[in-house]
Amino acid sequence: LTAMLDLQKDYDPACWGCIGPTLFTGVAKKMSNVSSIQDIPDSADLTVTPMQRMTPVHWSVAPGLFFPELPVSFNRWKTMLENSSTVHFFGKITANILVHDDPQY
Repeated sequence: LTAMLDLQKDYDPACWGCIGPTLFTGVAKKMSNVSSIQDIPDSADLTVTPMQRMTPVHWSVAPGLFFPELPVSFNRWKTMLENSSTVHFFGKITANILVHDDPQY
């Protein structure tokens, strides 16, 4: 709820990342009453999901990995995503990639 209220109050459509990392970092600091994310005590009632679970690949290599020129084997996909519970396609950098309606890609 805190994140939604902060988003409603401070949303800036020109701010890339403000509804993701910036928002949640600010809420975590506010809820823990600290000025630095490193100062959040272990006793805080806060669960942090490791980045690898949300974004299994770095944004800079996402286009080539998620939208390769040549088909990629299932085992390659399985290895790349095996520790992830979601996949972030980094729309800001992949939005203009033409995706063919072909299951081999």
